[in-house]
Parts: sequence; structure tokens; C-alpha cells
Amino acid sequence: MSQTKIKKKPTKKETTATTKEVGPRRQIGEDLSKDFYEEHVLAEQLGVTDRTLRRWHALRIGPKRTVCGRAILYKKSTVMEWLLAREERLPSRRAR
Repeated sequence: MSQTKIKKKPTKKETTATTKEVGPRRQIGEDLSKDFYEEHVLAEQLGVTDRTLRRWHALRIGPKRTVCGRAILYKKSTVMEWLLAREERLPSRRAR
């Protein structure tokens, strides 16, 4: 007599755990990586999340970006200009 295995239905916890998994990120080509940051790379450099970059874009306060298919790219020179524009100057000391 052969035994047949009965597959159990996955629990809700198991189902949500598998749906949240994200596959490996696609890498941009070496030629593009010289001039552009990928979204997750820039987020890591700035110490924020991908979601924060997307929120900044929606609020129009973040660096300009380029969308190519599903890839969100940030031109390195544009990011530097954006950072320099956000530079704060110290208040001047008043003479006594």
C-alpha cells in the first residue's frame, strides 16, 4: 500500500510571508551605473528608505528622477545639485 501525502492548506501567516518576499533586484548596466544611482542605492547613500524617496518625489521635494520601464534612476550630477541646493548656511554673528 502506498502512502499519499496530504498537502495542508497554508496558514494566513505563511501566505503573507511568501507574498511579501521580493525577488532579486535587477542590476542596471555598467555604462548606466557610472552616471546614475538606482533607487535603493541612493536611498542607502542618503540613509533613507526607497519609500521615502518615492514620498519626496510625490511631494516634489526630492531630486529629479528618470523612470525607464520599472527602473527608477537618479542622475548623479542632479542628486549633487539637489544636495547643494539644500545646504544650510549658518546664521551670521552680529557685531557687538
